[in-house]
Amino acid sequence: GDPAVGLLLGELIVAFAGADLLTVAEPGCSSDYLEDAPKLEHVHTLLAFLIDQTALTQNTDAEQSSSYVAKLVTKSSYQAADSPSYLEIRGRAGLVLGHLAGSLKPPVRLVLWPMLLQTLVNPAMRVGLPVLCRAVTQILTGAKVEPEGKVRNELALSLRPGRERSTQPEALLMWLLVCAHSPHETVGLGLHVLRCLEALSPFVHRILGEIWEAPSRRLQTLCAYLEESGAASRLDPSFWAAALSQEVHFFLSALPEHDDL
Repeated sequence: GDPAVGLLLGELIVAFAGADLLTVAEPGCSSDYLEDAPKLEHVHTLLAFLIDQTALTQNTDAEQSSSYVAKLVTKSSYQAADSPSYLEIRGRAGLVLGHLAGSLKPPVRLVLWPMLLQTLVNPAMRVGLPVLCRAVTQILTGAKVEPEGKVRNELALSLRPGRERSTQPEALLMWLLVCAHSPHETVGLGLHVLRCLEALSPFVHRILGEIWEAPSRRLQTLCAYLEESGAASRLDPSFWAAALSQEVHFFLSALPEHDDL
């Protein structure tokens, strides 16, 4: 396979988004429009490929380039020496995902949002968490300025248990906290996880939303510590573990049913 496929598709997805070719037809559209509109499965495949690229590593490079979408465009004129590294591909995928998250139209957002949440709790995508968390935070920040809270209600549906393609809020909270215990494992991991938790907190639990309501002084203090430490070698593991445990304890102690746990 050709490692440049990730970069090529990144450019393609940006062009598609600009031309509204990622906008899936909404229910009630005319039959003529439905026939010409992008198909949900095609949009889903492109977005899934893009998300996968955010966690690309040297070991998975060959696997990623042999996927269905990669095979679609793998016949290119690039030579091996000109091929980008997996870090370049991952970086470009992050930029494209950030572009989409910051300028999504509702139909595209409804496709990408549940995919992002499901990817956040996938251990195989841990390397891509900084980018994925940033995209989630961008979407939630944009939803705050939307009128009447309609967008936030739509986003909340993907965290409602029992719904198709929903993500369990408890699982999301616990996994992000686990990843936050190693904040410098990947560049920016801890900072983006904490900011994502701050934005997601009202969707996870009402009380957690009250505790971590943005801008959360509690989480901002932790973020400032990470920025000052700068690297794993300057992080005090005992202090950091205790600080995260304190946040969990503070949340649990605020629950009405805490005494029965």
